[in-house]
Amino acid sequence: MPCLKCGNQLSDDAPFCSKCGSAFTAAPIQGGEPQQGARPEPPRYKSFQSFSPPSSQYKPIFTDVDKAKEMADGKEHYTFPHRYHKLGGWLRFFVVVWAISVVNTVRTIIYQIMRLNNMVTNTGYDGSYALILFIILAGYGTEIFIGIKLIEMILRKKPLYLLFYEIVSVVSIVIYVLIALIFNNYVDGGDVFINIVQSIISLVIMLNYFAKSVRVRTYFGSDEYLRRSIFFKKSIAPKPADTVPYGYE
Repeated sequence: MPCLKCGNQLSDDAPFCSKCGSAFTAAPIQGGEPQQGARPEPPRYKSFQSFSPPSSQYKPIFTDVDKAKEMADGKEHYTFPHRYHKLGGWLRFFVVVWAISVVNTVRTIIYQIMRLNNMVTNTGYDGSYALILFIILAGYGTEIFIGIKLIEMILRKKPLYLLFYEIVSVVSIVIYVLIALIFNNYVDGGDVFINIVQSIISLVIMLNYFAKSVRVRTYFGSDEYLRRSIFFKKSIAPKPADTVPYGYE
């Protein structure tokens, strides 16, 4: 029988048109004109390989099903509405943690400036006021910038996020090591060691989560964040969850 939408020839039991994706059943021809019958509920497909999406509900990037299957593990694929498109899970947790960190850093800046002003008022000390103030603003200001940038890159789904996080983490670890080596007589070695260990553990957890999480792969819309990564550029990205409609697995 012909498809009533595009005219493509179909087998009698075809649930969807293989060319335009229309879902329908056709009643026998009456009076020389085909009559469209009721549209059935789509079956639950076991895999993407046997799925042809109904174009009346979804708009795939490709109209060629074979091409879409080839690109399903890359940047371009059939994109269906899915709950992973919204911020959630550990991604949301990371955003909340960095937001709290930014707020705490702002409070620390205010506290340090008030402490510096009290020291100047009570002792009359002003020889290095400008230098100390600059160090406070530059150091903590950098932390605020990094926190806001990480939040912004996740919310806007920027593929450079993972690379940026890797660079920041590696640089932080190097700085802690240099502080321990150069200023070992002026800093608490235990605190510096704890900061180094925490930075390394956070980096390992974050990298493995991004490399293996289906939610992250689906949320960002491509595996470009892995291709830009320093440590995982050659890793195999997980298959996104939006290559079939949510609930049809």
